[in-house]
Formats: sequence, structure tokens, C-alpha cells
Amino acid sequence: MKTMLMLQSTLLRCYWLVLKLKLRRTIQFARQHPLALGSWIVSTACLVVGLSFVLSTGPDIQNYIYALIRSDSPSIYGSAYQDTLARFPSLRQ
Repeated sequence: MKTMLMLQSTLLRCYWLVLKLKLRRTIQFARQHPLALGSWIVSTACLVVGLSFVLSTGPDIQNYIYALIRSDSPSIYGSAYQDTLARFPSLRQ
């Protein structure tokens, strides 16, 4: 049991050491190439915003895509609502 714990603590120390070295290299690279850092920040921000948008509207988008795939209607609206008017929930809902 002790050897297992020692092995786990050694692996954890090695992991943190490698992580610290990678972070140090990343900071050095950012200091040497500031434009690369700026483009990385912009692309990461765009990715985060895009993923958060997709995750926040996930159930609705899944419903519309599934309706579009299984329907004969040529439009998304016709597929999702089957040629009826969309009903919006009341303010209480």
C-alpha cells in the first residue's frame, strides 16, 4: 500500500513538473512572439463564444435538425412546426 501511494505521489510530482515546464516555455514563446499570442487569444475567444452559443441553444438546434432530416418539407420552419404557426410560451413559463 505504501509503495502504491509513493508511486502516485511521484507521478503527481512529475506531472506538475512537466506542466510547469510547459507553462514556462509558453510564456517565453509569448514574450518572443507577441503577435502569435494575440492571434491565439483571439482564436481561443472565438472558439469559446462559439461553443457556448451552441451549447446554450443545443436542445432547440437538435430538434430543428432532427425535424429537417425526417421531414419532407423544404424549409426548417416547415419541418419543425409541420406547417402550423409557432406557439411561444407565456411570460410565466
